[in-house]
Amino acid sequence: MKLPILLIIIHLSSLACTFKILYLVPFPAPSHWYWLKNFSEELLKRGHYVTAVTSYRRPQPHPNYTEIIIHPPYNFSDFPASDFFSMKFNTVVNNLFLTWDVGLSSTEHAFKDKNVAEFINKTDLAFDVVILEQFFHDSWLPFAKKFDAPLLTIATLGHADYLDNAMGLITPSYVPHHVLTFTDNMSFYERCINLFWRLTDAFLRKYYYMAKMQEMADKYFRNAFNGSVPSILEIEKNISFRIINSHHSLSFARPRMPALTYIAGIHIKPVQVLPADVQDFLDSGSEFGVIYFSFGSCIRSVDLPEEKLLAFIETFRLLKQKVLWKFENDTLPNLPPNVFIRKWLPQNDVLAHPNVKLFLTHGGIFGTQESIYWSVPMLFIPIYSDQFRNAKRCVDAGFAEIISFQELSVQNLHEKLNMILDQNSYSNRINLVSQQFRDNLVDPMEESMYWIEFLARHKHHYPIFKPHSTHVPWYTYFYLDIIFFAIITLYITFALTKYGLKKIWQSFDTEKNIKQKFN
Repeated sequence: MKLPILLIIIHLSSLACTFKILYLVPFPAPSHWYWLKNFSEELLKRGHYVTAVTSYRRPQPHPNYTEIIIHPPYNFSDFPASDFFSMKFNTVVNNLFLTWDVGLSSTEHAFKDKNVAEFINKTDLAFDVVILEQFFHDSWLPFAKKFDAPLLTIATLGHADYLDNAMGLITPSYVPHHVLTFTDNMSFYERCINLFWRLTDAFLRKYYYMAKMQEMADKYFRNAFNGSVPSILEIEKNISFRIINSHHSLSFARPRMPALTYIAGIHIKPVQVLPADVQDFLDSGSEFGVIYFSFGSCIRSVDLPEEKLLAFIETFRLLKQKVLWKFENDTLPNLPPNVFIRKWLPQNDVLAHPNVKLFLTHGGIFGTQESIYWSVPMLFIPIYSDQFRNAKRCVDAGFAEIISFQELSVQNLHEKLNMILDQNSYSNRINLVSQQFRDNLVDPMEESMYWIEFLARHKHHYPIFKPHSTHVPWYTYFYLDIIFFAIITLYITFALTKYGLKKIWQSFDTEKNIKQKFN
């Protein structure tokens, strides 16, 4: 009888530790949800109740899972493939406005959904923690205020200046802006460029992007807050905790606040069984190896300009290796016999296959992490956003190369592929980095769950993890008020001293003249 009673006690105690989690994922990119759904699934495994606002339905219902589905999903047609393949977004300013414009348009699309509109105005709900993917959807920050819950945000694409700044950390002299490809060892010229873009980004983000986000928050949260919607800039400063998709093995050292942790690789799972035809193709490449080629979920190979598509086909024809290509059509004319195409491929499982010797990629952060985890060198063809930064860091680390999409040709693509495949230095180097990437004090998902549950347990009295610098003006942060005070004080002291000495000298000179006059 004692064992059943003990099991009942354990069961009841587990129920007492369950929490209600609001999970906000308004951005509809498939790759983002593929990564982010791991958090909600783990929360459900732990017995928590999850209410998710997303564009993706869970394949099977779960008694603890409530879906607020954004339907229809946001359509990326405003950003056609031709713009990406013409390299419209390979400059700093265009990349900044691309992310802001996508964020603004996809955010408003989600707000206009009737399910979301009804959810915003519900008054009979309560949550212990609000989780938001902080990917340029800042007008969703008031959800935490509405439900009076701690706010944890997830930075899908890794570190960014605005994340540090909102946590009271400003490091312009040695940490490069997140859209630049510099290292922390910047030259004088690079530091000038870095400072320029940091200041420009901070100004435009506050007075253009965040201003538009505030307008959107005021519009859609008006009824929920009786017409007085809080400032999203202030809410941002009071975010309780941040989870960053980054890892020390993939970046240079940088300072970080206690209210932040790195959890790269949480989406990488044990290998699953591959489709039979894919398994057979990979197994058949044991002699020379296999190259895996994918542009991810947002950029499609089928949309490639004809001359670039032909360049890939003719290059693959010259290779002794086999090529597994994620291509979004069932057929491709003039396909070489060593190439196998599929509309969709389980990328993690493909990269884990021992015959895969190289990953030809656009440089998305999730695929880059998977390739590092499974020790597969990469050839990057970055197109937009963080892909340039990801590529540059891997090249600097010694296990990858880059080709500019504009300059891509049969000759340079063939040369780069052979360079990586023929030299052991690339595989040797990525083996070392892979070991570091896998070597964590705590499992990244376990650490994520700890902080989510920590905030829920200490909902209204958790410790202050952020310094007071979060709320001080920039001129106070950089001692400019003290420097200005010191300069003014020294100037006044100097001026008074000069004035006093002048008066003394004049008095002495006058006394001398009087004596000379009477003598």
